[in-house]
Amino acid sequence: MTTTHSLVRDGLGVKLSDGRTLGFAEFGDPRGSPMLYFHGGISCRLDMAFAAERAFERGIRIIAPDRPGTGLSDRLPDRTLTDWAIDVEEFLDQIELDKVALFGWSLGSSYVFPCAHRIPERFTRIATVGSCAMFDSPEYIEEMGLYLDRFLISCPPSFRWLMRTFLVLLGKAPAHMLKNEAEKEVSKSASDLAVVRGMSYSDVTTMLNGSLFQGGDGVIDDYWAVREPWGFALNEILVDITMFHGDEDTIAPLSGATRLSELIPGARLVSVPATGHFVQHRKLDLIFDTLFN
Repeated sequence: MTTTHSLVRDGLGVKLSDGRTLGFAEFGDPRGSPMLYFHGGISCRLDMAFAAERAFERGIRIIAPDRPGTGLSDRLPDRTLTDWAIDVEEFLDQIELDKVALFGWSLGSSYVFPCAHRIPERFTRIATVGSCAMFDSPEYIEEMGLYLDRFLISCPPSFRWLMRTFLVLLGKAPAHMLKNEAEKEVSKSASDLAVVRGMSYSDVTTMLNGSLFQGGDGVIDDYWAVREPWGFALNEILVDITMFHGDEDTIAPLSGATRLSELIPGARLVSVPATGHFVQHRKLDLIFDTLFN
């Protein structure tokens, strides 16, 4: 169902050349400066909906696509990070945007880098929050703060059926149980705990159920594409990227963002004090200023 509102426009989609649909939502000013947004893991296009009002006030049009197999976007089995960059290039052509600002959060940040590598000319400025690096080290995976992240990253292919079943059951859990569990998972960061406590039951279930709308395979694909070799050299990314990282972030280890910033020549790692993984909820104008001022 399509929702059209001055601030939120959901249920949108384009048909890609291979026949798949790429679904997306828009938030903020429909005539504003465009910003492409990549959502977090086990989430969907709607996790940036909170920013709709402020984006409208700032004259910004947030465009948030679901990655294949999550939310409204058709699945692409065995997809890679580079496949996403190919989809994004066609998506921008379809919605008739030559250049946009680019912002990715959490697992979505990992999908920023192949785009910066393959189609840098399509982006005016690029920023990430809570970046995830390559999952090529057991020590780094163990540092990940959420149990479900570690489970999805490290579980072998032979147990895919178990992950799929678990995710489907998770999507059927009562809203109060999901919210309580989310609060426990982020409790080591006072900033993140305050953000999650401020979310309604609907906020929590909308993001989760959106990611699992088609079942668990899309979410599994989302993590496994990042855990496989990325297929491009980070030192070949020749555009500037501002990487924000909360100094209270217990979900995405700082070590990963540090590693990325050392490998990407134009990366600038910015520590944001008194914030955790949800920097954009606390410092939204900082993100907007970086991308548009």
